[in-house]
Amino acid sequence: MIRFSFVRTFVLTALIIAAAQTSAFAENSERLEIVNQTGQDIKSYYLVQAGYPKWGKDRVGGKLFQNGQTRIFMYDPQFRYFKLKIVFENGRSVAWENDKKIDMLDAWRLTLYKSNDGKYRYAKNSRG
Repeated sequence: MIRFSFVRTFVLTALIIAAAQTSAFAENSERLEIVNQTGQDIKSYYLVQAGYPKWGKDRVGGKLFQNGQTRIFMYDPQFRYFKLKIVFENGRSVAWENDKKIDMLDAWRLTLYKSNDGKYRYAKNSRG
């Protein structure tokens, strides 16, 4: 009987901790729409806080982020500036970092596109 009580207490404690961490993450994350209007499919996508030395994990998640698609990503709003890197299906990559980092203050959508001069750019929509 004591053993069952211990297991039940342990399981309940683990569930409470998991629920608290999940709600803490939800409170400290913002929803961001990324629109791919680059004319190419994106194989990998990285979004990390500016100044972080690595690119972190690929946020595309194995499936191609096709041209014309919109995907939803979550990011930590406690950081204002982020760096972004995309890798196209053909292996070519484009990065916005250092002096080209992205100011995410109030951002809710980033549209990635190829401009008339052939450079890849982004347009940011703010929450207003």
